[in-house]
Amino acid sequence: MEIREEFLCGYAEKLEEDAATALAYAMEELENSKNPEIHVYVADALMALEDYEGAVEEINEALEKNIINVNYAKSLKGEALFYLERYEESKKVFIEILDSNPNSFFVVAYLTDIDIKLGRYEEGIARAEKVLSSNTLSSSDAAHIKANVGWIKLKYLHKASEAMVDFEEALKLDANMGSVYIGIAEYYMSNKDYEKALENYEKAIDLDEGSVDVYYNLAMCLKMMGHKEDAYEYFNIVYQYDPSYKDVKEIIDELNRK
Repeated sequence: MEIREEFLCGYAEKLEEDAATALAYAMEELENSKNPEIHVYVADALMALEDYEGAVEEINEALEKNIINVNYAKSLKGEALFYLERYEESKKVFIEILDSNPNSFFVVAYLTDIDIKLGRYEEGIARAEKVLSSNTLSSSDAAHIKANVGWIKLKYLHKASEAMVDFEEALKLDANMGSVYIGIAEYYMSNKDYEKALENYEKAIDLDEGSVDVYYNLAMCLKMMGHKEDAYEYFNIVYQYDPSYKDVKEIIDELNRK
């Protein structure tokens, strides 16, 4: 059943302003129109409100009624199940979508994350490399997938040299991926090349990837290089964010004594 254009415009505006208002708007439309396609918009609003169980229920109801936009509904369901940590169920849904859309960046990205959660690292890499070999992704999407492969190899398979190759290839596709610079920094830090690690952590921060982990590791680089005043400044940033983070309080106390 066709969805009213007026509803689509109104829903988009309301969702941007307030998810609860958008939910009420979608539920009213569902009640008035009896259009099963609207279940998907109700689910979308529930997702925005982090009611993932409710979203799954709405999508299941929609799918039982032979809606037109099946893949979009399934993608929402896969996402909701992922956030509910029902990874096997989520994977099954995304695999169904992949059957009809084998080169979907969105689906492959989620499946890679699921394989990481399930500890199926080689399976995740194989699927990612298959879609990369199709040459159907944009440079940005291909870079993201390449970066994920690099992180799996670095963090879970302990294949640091291979990970660096993936990170370098990702940067050739998109030089503005902060997560890649973090991966490269961690590689250099593990090899005690603190200067190169520092350089890459700084690049990550410049690209708005400044998590507490990044600031802590950057501070550690400065400390190991003997730049204690600069290190103190960054350890303080970490402390302000989370006073109980690792051993940051002890390090600050140590630096104060020197």
